[in-house]
Amino acid sequence: EATEAFRDEFEDNRNGWLIGDVGDNEIDLIEDGVFKVKWSAKEASYETYGDRDFTNFIAQLDCRVEQGGVDGACGIIFAESAELGYYRFQVYEDYYSLYKIEPDVDNPPMLEGDPSEIINQGDWNFMRVVRRGDEISIYLNEELLGTINDSSFGTGYVGVSTASFNEAGGVEVWFDNFTIWELPS
Repeated sequence: EATEAFRDEFEDNRNGWLIGDVGDNEIDLIEDGVFKVKWSAKEASYETYGDRDFTNFIAQLDCRVEQGGVDGACGIIFAESAELGYYRFQVYEDYYSLYKIEPDVDNPPMLEGDPSEIINQGDWNFMRVVRRGDEISIYLNEELLGTINDSSFGTGYVGVSTASFNEAGGVEVWFDNFTIWELPS
């Protein structure tokens, strides 16, 4: 049975997310019960819940591309280890992917597709990752997008990610209800 290990509804910054100016092109805010990431260039970033790592878990969140449409992405990263890398599940209006991100390696997507039949454009979308051992399943709005087996990264941190695919920026991504459930080994 799953046990809730972490929840943030972003009513305040009690969990110590990095807010304010983050680098030259990103501003992060927690306001109106939402974690907001504003981009002024083409970039991507992530932030993890850093108190502990997870191996077998369910991570889920509500995400919305508030500005920027097809140029903005929401995501969940997991099994993050600074030395090894991490997995990134990312959703744009017309493309989703699961990547294995390793330092100095350009990996192809492990899973990818077009979510336009199930995504709520300009509205909230529910993302979920389920990880049991080597099995990784990704979901969007309760629809299974795919399952893959990979053991490249075992345990690691879990977090949220965003991306702006527009050189001029103008992308704003919102998060809410970020929850991590631990699964028995």
